[in-house]
Amino acid sequence: MGKAVSQAFISSVLFGVNKGLDMVMTVKGGSIICRCIAKGMFEFLESRGLARPSMTDEELRDLLINKLGLAEDVEIAEKDEKLFVKVFHPTLTDFLEEIMKKKVPLVMCPYIATLIEVYSQRGVNLALHDAIQREYGIDLVFVKK
Repeated sequence: MGKAVSQAFISSVLFGVNKGLDMVMTVKGGSIICRCIAKGMFEFLESRGLARPSMTDEELRDLLINKLGLAEDVEIAEKDEKLFVKVFHPTLTDFLEEIMKKKVPLVMCPYIATLIEVYSQRGVNLALHDAIQREYGIDLVFVKK
């Protein structure tokens, strides 16, 4: 079997994508491109049998943790018109730390793209409201639209 792609490479690509989107797009434009990318990512995951339409929160959690290996744990909670996602010990820590340190808007992220698409298939449109770095990882706060 060949070598695995390094986390440094994946983090550098994600950082570069976010920095590039921030430089050439408005916030609204970035949101639109994120939704398009999310659909493409999800289509790919479906074609590989990793995801399916109408996933439950537990299946979404399994996708993020066990199938994609994006975190040690994820907690998903809804309250009023917001969705709160706690990501514990994310595997893309370098990318997230660099985004926060350089204050680059978090437009495209695997967590965000996956969550947006799964909830979109449920008929709920999400917009990222805040991303808060925590000792355990990151909190993502979405507003339901």
